[in-house]
Amino acid sequence: MAINSLLSSESLDFARRHLTSYYDTDFFPKPLEFACIWYKWDSLKEAIKNGLHLPVGTPVSIPWKKSRGGYRVVHQMDPIDAICYTAAVRSVAVEIEKARQPKASHIACSYRIRPDHAGFFVAGSGFSDYRDRCEELASKFIYVLKTDISDFYNQIYIHRLNNAISQSTGTDAGKKVEAFLMRLYPSTNSQGIPVGPAASIILSEAALIDVDQFISGNGLTHVRYVDDIRIFGNSARDLDLFLQDLTHYLHETHRLGLVGDKTRIMKSAAFMREELINQYQLEKLEILEEIEVVNPYTMEVSDIKYELVENAGERLLNALERSAKFEHLDLGVARAIIRRARANKLPELAPYLLNNLERFKPVINDVVLYIEAVFSESTSSVIISPLIDLARGGDLRDSSVKEWFAWFISNHHALLKYQDLRFIVGSTGRLSYAARAAVQSNNTAWVRTMKDKLLNLGPWDRRAVIFAAQLLSGDEKRHWLGALPNRSLSLLEQWMIDWVLHDTPNVEALPPPEIPSNEKWSDLGDFADDLPF
Repeated sequence: MAINSLLSSESLDFARRHLTSYYDTDFFPKPLEFACIWYKWDSLKEAIKNGLHLPVGTPVSIPWKKSRGGYRVVHQMDPIDAICYTAAVRSVAVEIEKARQPKASHIACSYRIRPDHAGFFVAGSGFSDYRDRCEELASKFIYVLKTDISDFYNQIYIHRLNNAISQSTGTDAGKKVEAFLMRLYPSTNSQGIPVGPAASIILSEAALIDVDQFISGNGLTHVRYVDDIRIFGNSARDLDLFLQDLTHYLHETHRLGLVGDKTRIMKSAAFMREELINQYQLEKLEILEEIEVVNPYTMEVSDIKYELVENAGERLLNALERSAKFEHLDLGVARAIIRRARANKLPELAPYLLNNLERFKPVINDVVLYIEAVFSESTSSVIISPLIDLARGGDLRDSSVKEWFAWFISNHHALLKYQDLRFIVGSTGRLSYAARAAVQSNNTAWVRTMKDKLLNLGPWDRRAVIFAAQLLSGDEKRHWLGALPNRSLSLLEQWMIDWVLHDTPNVEALPPPEIPSNEKWSDLGDFADDLPF
């Protein structure tokens, strides 16, 4: 069933603004194809309007290090798939939010959905609401059952997600989203949604609407943040009996399971000491307050650029060093510090991050984006030398680390002079970074060696070679690219050829739209009172 009917002009334009303002996934550098797609934007919208069946590609996946050990698999979708996915979810997002437990109930605290012109979550993550509610309920009940769902995103049952979306919208939208996801993951037993896109957060919340209903319908008081569930009561035995029911319900209805070593019933007082008010939490709050990135009353962290104070870089470095005494990397603290330094281009953190890279691998995307922001002629000496040492020592072999540093190195001709760093660019198994490097270093020989191989490459690599063809002279480009048979090329590849032949124009993002008059699109009506502002 085609997803095209969910892809209105408005939702597609939203997807473009969203993917321009943010990322297509939290875990990969942004693909080079988007510049071409924005150039051919009207053609894409026309193709979708005319019902063209756009091929769906299998997402790229890599393991990503968790802060407490182990790895999870994360994804990057084909660029056109990412646009369609974002637009389709935007079309059902408001109805999904209406179907969730009301915000005022303080049950489903995570990511209350309130789209603006480019984002899904105007009010933030909702984590402070979750903490406050946990503290409130822990003061009222003797016991708490704490648990979370195992490998949640990768185990979401797509057929059940179909039902949740269709019930929320009163339409067959769920079937269309299901068909799209099944084409993304044709061999996964109808399980899993992409890990990384913001749109997946909304679908994950849709999948748990009935779980919140099941818990509340059994007379239990609970609070949930994504897949972390806290259920409160005055009888440990009653909570244990309900745990059996919940385990069975999740298995039978969703094919989901709970993490055994994270599931326990405990006294609320111990829960408060362990999870909410302990030395670690107090030190964490102190660090965030000291670098002025947190509202101490809500624990909400701000990424907004701020007026620099004296020795700002040294203060942020000191905060990062203090956080190192935590047993595990605190993702929120690390990201807040690194993003603040990145926003203000403060280079003081760079040597420390590179010399302690193993600890910061769970936030390697933030680390490399920061290094990209502060890299310059004046900072190159403190970045290049440790980076070469890391490459020689094999410390850049992790898939996620290699992915991000390949992107960073391929952006800078000064880095491509070093053989050890060029090796990283070519070690990912993807040609997109090699193509970027070729363009950056004006390496026309690389393009010419790939010309005869083009039609034997996979979609991502084929587009990368076409991208690098911009290095060739006008006549050589036209002779080679113009002779390629259209029947052997995807629509996006044809568009990329046209874009390259027109000298890769850079088209700006769409401006924010005027407020639409369509109430279903622009106004939540009475329900707006339940949304965060």
